[in-house]
Amino acid sequence: MTDFIALLRGINVGGHRKLRMADLRAICAALDLKNARTYLQSGNLRFSADADCDHAARLEAAICDSIGCDVRVALLLADDFAAMAATNPFIGQVGVDPAHLHLTVLISPTVVIPESLAPPVAGDEIVAYGSRCIYLHCPHGYGRTKLTNAWFERAIGDCVTTRNWRTVTAICDL
Repeated sequence: MTDFIALLRGINVGGHRKLRMADLRAICAALDLKNARTYLQSGNLRFSADADCDHAARLEAAICDSIGCDVRVALLLADDFAAMAATNPFIGQVGVDPAHLHLTVLISPTVVIPESLAPPVAGDEIVAYGSRCIYLHCPHGYGRTKLTNAWFERAIGDCVTTRNWRTVTAICDL
């Protein structure tokens, strides 16, 4: 069995695309995904399963059947997600408050972030790229930045999903 992290894109935001975490765990049980654990109501999931299956596609189809809308799923090996968190270049930097850190994850594992990508940073915002992720420091709040999922999706050509740093560390601890 392999441990996975699944990050669901855009559920339970502003009362739209509602999916209770108990229902998500039930979907996991129906798909024979073991030890399903969720964090918050925003679609953070850890489970164990055989590694020889496209669990992201299975989850997307089952969620669509359950709530009637498409939900994209970023699926990562739990160890890879932990490595993303451990290699955040902003952790421990002077003047960087972890409360203002975010991790943006590309949904598709095969999409590459262009080296020339120049995001619209403002003031003291900073950005760094990982192999399948984007590290953000938004000292004035994520709600005020232009470094949104929508901007990165247009620039990269793939769906992304973002989590604040407290959520990232909690997912690692699941």
